[in-house]
Amino acid sequence: MQTKDIVEMLGIPENRLKLYKKEVFTPEQAGKSGVKTEYTERDIQNLKRLEVLTKAGLTCKIIRKVQTGTLTLSEAFEERTKAIQEDIEKKKGALALALELITDGIEYDSAGQYWENIHQRELAGEQFADLEGEYQTVALDRVIQCPSCGKYINIDFEDFEIDTTINPSSRDDDMGEDIVHTFDTEDNMKCDYCGCGFRVQGWIREYPAGAYDSESVNVTLLESEGDSDAE
Repeated sequence: MQTKDIVEMLGIPENRLKLYKKEVFTPEQAGKSGVKTEYTERDIQNLKRLEVLTKAGLTCKIIRKVQTGTLTLSEAFEERTKAIQEDIEKKKGALALALELITDGIEYDSAGQYWENIHQRELAGEQFADLEGEYQTVALDRVIQCPSCGKYINIDFEDFEIDTTINPSSRDDDMGEDIVHTFDTEDNMKCDYCGCGFRVQGWIREYPAGAYDSESVNVTLLESEGDSDAE
């Protein structure tokens, strides 16, 4: 059986099958050069197992821990059950709050006036939705070496981001969006140690969303006013 047959037979979306192959599943015939993967009966049973576990709430990250023996299956379910219950409470709180705001006829510009009330309710133990589980970008801070004195300086390129390009993946292992963060400090950087000015330009790519892929970071020494006057 090939991929299209597995997708049809098991009802697994193709992108999920690709995720399994990337994270927790290797077909028995994988890696044979020039040969299309033929899924074996054992592969099918492995995929059925993964489908059951993921539908019960286990993530690929947790399944991998079970596969490597870091967690038992029972411990994995205990861990995820607790997380799911907490998520349910947050969703209940979010639903109740949304209904309150709808009843009040809230407008976008006036939403901030509810902050104090909600903050106090959180302190009292109520839970509401947050960004946990939402898309998280890769870290954009880097340690850069001063091109003049050689000292190391930490820079957060998020402060100097000039563009974020989000494109559909053009790769064979399509895992979603291909995201590139482009940054340029221009003439805003000075070394804390020697005082020289320098510029950092480049990009950081994440693929799939939330996972580091590659980067290009270029550091150039800026011409000082004294050097410019000398010329």
